[in-house]
Amino acid sequence: MSPVTRGFSCPVTHILPGPVIMTRGGKPRRGIFPPPAAAARRGCMAIRLWFLIGFIAAPFCLPAPTCQASDGLVFSMPANLEAEEVKRLSGKITEGVLGLKRDAAVNQRERLVVVVDFNPEGLPCRQADWEACLKLSRVLLSLDPSDVLTVGHIRGEVSRFAVLPAFSCEELVFSRQGFLGAVSDTADELDANDRARFEETARRRSRPPVIARRLIDKGTVVVRDPAAKAGEDPFRDGRVFAGGEKVIEADIAGAIDQEMALKLGLCVPEPIDTAEALLARYHLPRDLVQRTSHGGESLLGAAQIQLLGQLSGGLAEKLSRDLRRAEAMRPGLVVVNLEAHGVDVAGAIDLANLLVRSRSGDIDDIKPLKLVGYLGPQARDLALLPALACGQIAAHDKVDISFEDFLSQNADQRESLVTHLKSLLVEQRWFDAAQADALSRALTDPQSELLLARPPGGMPRLVSGEGLERGWKADRILKPKGTWLRLPASLLRDPLRLASPGGATLEIWYAEQGIPVGEVRVLSNSGIDELAYFLGHRGTTMFLVTIGLACLMIEILKPGLAFPGIISAVCFVLVFWANSRISGQVDWLAILLFILGILLLLVEIFLIPGFGVVGLSGLALMAGGLGLAVYGHWPQTGGEWIGFGRVLAPFGFCLLGAIGLVAAFMRNLRHIPFAKHLLLHGNKLAEDDSDGSAIVNQDLYLALLGKQGQTTTPLRPAGKALIDGDPVDVVSDGRYVEVGTPVVVIQVEGNRVVVRAV
Repeated sequence: MSPVTRGFSCPVTHILPGPVIMTRGGKPRRGIFPPPAAAARRGCMAIRLWFLIGFIAAPFCLPAPTCQASDGLVFSMPANLEAEEVKRLSGKITEGVLGLKRDAAVNQRERLVVVVDFNPEGLPCRQADWEACLKLSRVLLSLDPSDVLTVGHIRGEVSRFAVLPAFSCEELVFSRQGFLGAVSDTADELDANDRARFEETARRRSRPPVIARRLIDKGTVVVRDPAAKAGEDPFRDGRVFAGGEKVIEADIAGAIDQEMALKLGLCVPEPIDTAEALLARYHLPRDLVQRTSHGGESLLGAAQIQLLGQLSGGLAEKLSRDLRRAEAMRPGLVVVNLEAHGVDVAGAIDLANLLVRSRSGDIDDIKPLKLVGYLGPQARDLALLPALACGQIAAHDKVDISFEDFLSQNADQRESLVTHLKSLLVEQRWFDAAQADALSRALTDPQSELLLARPPGGMPRLVSGEGLERGWKADRILKPKGTWLRLPASLLRDPLRLASPGGATLEIWYAEQGIPVGEVRVLSNSGIDELAYFLGHRGTTMFLVTIGLACLMIEILKPGLAFPGIISAVCFVLVFWANSRISGQVDWLAILLFILGILLLLVEIFLIPGFGVVGLSGLALMAGGLGLAVYGHWPQTGGEWIGFGRVLAPFGFCLLGAIGLVAAFMRNLRHIPFAKHLLLHGNKLAEDDSDGSAIVNQDLYLALLGKQGQTTTPLRPAGKALIDGDPVDVVSDGRYVEVGTPVVVIQVEGNRVVVRAV
């Protein structure tokens, strides 16, 4: 039986004399009622009985109607299949089957048709997630064939693990350009169980298992067995079967196109190139195509991207990643949930530009997306910019957009904000240039007046107080002079018409759009995003800086512990990474300044006696680099320098806290188990351990002041000298001292012993 007649068309009967009853196999046999006898004797009674029997048996005698599905599902295979989408597909199929049984109980042969479009818009389908493809295969194979007909539409390349769900479909329909490609490049990529799964799937769908083997191992030779019986699989593996006609040679291109698939009995006879033609063939309503997104129906009503907290350029990486994740799901629309406020205009504009490009398809590997910017109750100031870039806006009832607080702290960014705001309003076709200019000025300048005025015989327009022409009628004063313009949800909806009506909450807005909340996939932050948000919090940053400074001081005062130095390095790396990840304004200058400051501080400690310009410069550079990382950019105006100082001031408390931690550590050092064995005891200056590190005894080092000794290594200016029979790490007074030179101790500072040649 061909793939077409198998499971979709009902057998056709032939009318024989007398009533006919259908057998299960579709073959007719004579009815239980014999032809009338002795019509002349029975007369009218026989005729009446004959008509009665014929009336009763008519439904069984006539050809059975073709089984048709009144509705179906179209599953558009995403570029990267996820297990969640398979789960949703399974739920939709269950709902569809129950709906057909409820609404079409009179026709028990009617089946739900599930079309799996492997190549939306003809794109290659090369699935690499084995688990997701395996789950989809199991779903397709588990369906009751009396309830569901699964159809795989192959309009391009279907390769890698996507071959498994393709073989799991009850019927395969190829286009002229469609073909099945190799599952793997090497035969050993899949284990024996996985390879057997491909063959078993083909066998369950009455397809030759050797074809699945061939797609996995290109060394397989496919031959036709001339002795195969009718209805038996005629294809064999030529490596173990002698004789027969070779159908596919070994080590040649393993692709199976429509012509070869038909020869192998894999697909229906007619090639179908378009989704509309496929729906017509299976008697599905044409509006299934109109309900699709990107060429296939999406199981997901909407994907929701979360932009929370501070809007800055650092979020561009996350937004780009989320847009790609959303596009792979092929939703009807993508909602950008804006519960955010601005830090700087440039960062918000970076996000807005990314959203504009995603709508037009100018981002690599992302098709044009339909975006909706939702202004949540926590949305403020710069959140309006990415919302305008989405092309469609919805707003929570409690939203209230105003630039008063932002511009009060960032007055220098006013002109940049006006320019970009006007550009978005014009380029995204919200308003013409004149209205965009009036609205932009009113949002950013409290001395600007905004009116809703009507020209003679025209529609109401936004104009500034100075731009009101003679003959125009002012319908409404939206903002008088001397006040900041605030945009609540009511004003955004009417008269500005920036936001669509309704949408008191996001859930209500979804319902108004006909999108069940269960159909919305919220793209939550990844673990890296959550870590960056946590570390980027001001309190967390201050804590890391305090611990980092304390450990750095301990390492300097007690060299050799190593552990505090490692902790310090990790803390500062996390501070720089998290704050640059969040603010997006830190460049290599901040990092280089901080590293240079540390190097200068180390030079001051170990190479140059005393603590002077070099050490102070190192501390200043460290503070400057840290301030740049946290503040976000280099201050240029007096106001920005004040803001820079405000950001840097809390780290003074970090320094005080670090000093307190160091004092507590030094006081309790002898009671710390891991450090006790590193302390000096008795009359030794240093007690060596296995790795050569030592903790110095301050009192014994002070006793060296004025004593003489002899260098055992050159001093450049650091080295070693033998003083009172004990080896001591020393530093010269700035001159080069050769080995064996007599020296005298002239200064002791902490663990630094300064000597001078005698």
